This record gives sequence, structure tokens and C-alpha cells, in this order.
Amino acid sequence: ENKTHDKNATHYLSKTHLSDKVFTLSYDGREVVQNDGIPDLPMATTAAAGVLIGNKIYVSGGDVGKGATKNFWVLNLAAVKLEWRELPAWDGPARTHHLAVAQHDGIEVCLFIFSGRAKLNGKWVLHRDAHKYSPSKNRWTKLGGIKVKGDVDLRCVMAGMGIAQGANHIVVFGGADGERFL
Repeated sequence: ENKTHDKNATHYLSKTHLSDKVFTLSYDGREVVQNDGIPDLPMATTAAAGVLIGNKIYVSGGDVGKGATKNFWVLNLAAVKLEWRELPAWDGPARTHHLAVAQHDGIEVCLFIFSGRAKLNGKWVLHRDAHKYSPSKNRWTKLGGIKVKGDVDLRCVMAGMGIAQGANHIVVFGGADGERFL
């Protein structure tokens, strides 16, 4: 079902857009099937981003029906009891529609988040920043703004996607600059 985005909305107005469900999908040779067994997220959410680093799933940001959040949760898949834990959030604004990528920083595989958006005081704020989470230190580092070759200003890349490439590069595919929200 296609819906027109209301640029004046402060958050998702319908609970039908929110879910706390977590599951895996697999192909059994005939069809794609859902596999349960992973605990629900701590809160129903939408527009969050997540990565897998080792045996841990990290989920950041999103909207829980009241606007952008700074939620940051981890689930250790190797633990005897599977449960989500809250971790300290990044030093920056709440966000939805951001990119999250797991990539090596020369020391360890880290979580990188880029861009996103939030609505503050009735106006959309487009994020053009980047942050890195170090699992071994349980600490975030602010990396600064996203500067794309040829651009004069910093770039918003919300709602895009990114992947790790090689030893320490991140490839970004698309991403909206957010101008339609202004």
C-alpha cells in the first residue's frame, strides 16, 4: 500500500506503522519463511537502523510514535538468556531514517551511523553528521559532518543504505537530501 508522506507530521500517527517484532527470514527451497525466537524490541518502533557485529545485534534511533528517539539497544545472540539491553546513546540529536553500517576502524568492527532526520518545534531538521560506536569501549565518537566531493555544504543521506567495503571503507547508496521536507 502506497501512502503520501505528510511533511507536516511530527511522528507516525498510526500505531500500524510501529512494531516491536524481531524475526529472521530464510528460504526453504520453495518460499521465504519467518523464523521466530528472537525477543521483541523493548518498544514498538519504526524507521530505526541496525547492524550485526559478531554475535550482537545493535539497533539505533527510530520513532516510537512520539517523534525521533536516541534509543540504542543491543541483543547478544550468544547469551544464555536473550534480552535487549539499553546502551548509552550518541552525542547528537535523536533521529529516524539514518544509515547504520558495521565496519572496521583499524582496531575493531564498530557501528557507524550517518544522517537521518527529526522534527523539532514543528520543523524538520535534517542531520548531516556521523558517529562511531566502539563496542569494546562502550563509547561513541562524534565524527563530524558528511562532506561529499563536489558539494559546497554538508550532505544529508537519510533513508539511504550503506555497506562495508574492504578494510575500512563504507559505500553509501542513494539517500535523500531531505529538501522535500523543508
